[in-house]
Amino acid sequence: MTCYAERIAARVGRRAAAALADDGVSAEAVAAGLGTTRSKALVMLLTVHGS
Repeated sequence: MTCYAERIAARVGRRAAAALADDGVSAEAVAAGLGTTRSKALVMLLTVHGS
């Protein structure tokens, strides 16, 4: 069950990061909004930017 919940959270995080990246929001702001580290937020932003 936890694995399923983690996959949902990751998908929601990626979608949120994609929307924020489109608006030009910084990695720091994404990290704060998603409750994660700046480096993880940066990876999310770069991942969605490349797709």
